[in-house]
Amino acid sequence: EVAGEPDLAVAAYLAGLRIIGVPEQSLKQYEVAYRERGLAGFYRGVLSGPGRATGVSETWRAQLYARAGEPERAIESLERAYAKREGALAWMNVEPTFRSLRSDARFRQIAAQVTRRN
Repeated sequence: EVAGEPDLAVAAYLAGLRIIGVPEQSLKQYEVAYRERGLAGFYRGVLSGPGRATGVSETWRAQLYARAGEPERAIESLERAYAKREGALAWMNVEPTFRSLRSDARFRQIAAQVTRRN
């Protein structure tokens, strides 16, 4: 996705969702959402559609919300990720997906807390 290959990114996301047990019918709905509404539609489908990804990390959920253009929900997921002490938060300051969130005071607070804990 970052390299400008959204089709490959969606294929990789779908493969990951398949591995964690998301039903094929849901995966097909996500593909349709991508074709009809682009990447943001795909991400919204994954986050809220039938058979949505369960058991995924809050950090990954935050990335999906950020990609779907839902910064408030992304920050809320990052707060839950910090409460759970998810290891993937170590990358939040360099994760390109979070670029749009870095000016938010709540994002900076979480990042500072993660840095202090390291």
